[in-house]
Amino acid sequence: MKRRWLFWLPLLLAGAGCVDVDYVGQRFEPPPEEEPIRIFGERETPPPGEYQTIGRLTLTAPENYTRIDLEDKLLDVARENGGDAVRIVSFEKRLLGAYYRQPRTDAAFAGNRTATTMADGTPVSINSFGEEVSLEGGSYKDRYEVELKALLLMAKPRYLELSEERKALKAERLRREAAEHVPEAEAAAPAATEP
Repeated sequence: MKRRWLFWLPLLLAGAGCVDVDYVGQRFEPPPEEEPIRIFGERETPPPGEYQTIGRLTLTAPENYTRIDLEDKLLDVARENGGDAVRIVSFEKRLLGAYYRQPRTDAAFAGNRTATTMADGTPVSINSFGEEVSLEGGSYKDRYEVELKALLLMAKPRYLELSEERKALKAERLRREAAEHVPEAEAAAPAATEP
């Protein structure tokens, strides 16, 4: 019995901890660890002129994740991308579909046989092993996912400072690239003028 649990445990843990992170925006150096990242809720507005929006992100997770779990992940993603604050735009729980759980007495593999519904709600009566599933005596359960959308913010003075540094580095790189290509252009020019 113990070996059976050891086999299934990694699969259960892998399926239970999936948070999908979709970030679109600029990336900067992380703020110092001692500086906390501020969270503004859906009904809060950051002080005008104090922050610059540098990106937006969406976290999607299974229904067993709470808002607090997602806010912890949100803070990690914000720090990784250089954010000083986060403004939550929305938090919602969405219905993905339903699944049917057979009674234990009818199911092989200790109740792991299920039947699902298609997108239009039509029941599917064949399980993942290709076996017919009886739809009597069990129960339907809804399957949800949670989604948190947020804007990543950076303190305006820090944003301006880091943006100026980036502009200076870009100008230096372009100057070096132009200097490296000038000798090649001069070497090619005399060869083109000779008859």
